Amino acid sequence: MFCFLKGKFVEANKALISIAEGGFRFGDGIFDSLCVYKGKIYQWDFHLQRIKEGLEAIKINIDLSTLEDNCCKVGRAHV
Repeated sequence: MFCFLKGKFVEANKALISIAEGGFRFGDGIFDSLCVYKGKIYQWDFHLQRIKEGLEAIKINIDLSTLEDNCCKVGRAHV
């Protein structure tokens, strides 16, 4: 089993995060579900806007510039 961590696939039993991570310490985070079809995310702009609004609401500032590409990588890995 693998997971996608910090931009790359890692064996699940080797995937480690720092105890200082906010999501680990406080349970902060957002959840979105999307569909990747033929290498493209269905309604990406809609999802990205919702993700941005969710992050803003819980005051998480993160670079989203690689998010679309990373979501597509995960989608291709499960085909």
